[in-house]
Amino acid sequence: MGAAHAHFGEGHSEARAWVARTREALLRGGASALLSELAGAELAGLRGYFEPHVARTGYASRLRLGQSIGSGLVEGACKQVIGRRLKQTGARWKVRRAERMAALCAIQAGGQWDTYWLHAA
Repeated sequence: MGAAHAHFGEGHSEARAWVARTREALLRGGASALLSELAGAELAGLRGYFEPHVARTGYASRLRLGQSIGSGLVEGACKQVIGRRLKQTGARWKVRRAERMAALCAIQAGGQWDTYWLHAA
């Protein structure tokens, strides 16, 4: 809604319709379709955000396959798998070591533990 307010002005009635239209463009055609909808100098920041992500926003095909397009699943998994390990009683971590541990937790949670250790040497 912030982009809509920047484009149309605060409280403008067209803002909601524009948000729905641009959301539909993003879901239907990814960032490239959305970029064609974004006009005006006040939206340069929004265009700048989506331009590098054109290749990664094939949302329509992912939705057709029943796949997630949000980051919530990944964030939840990180919270459960890694957060639990980092917050154990008495645990103290340096960032470098926590990152290494997080990678191993992700490998184990993803069922790739044996494969990882076959190729780690």
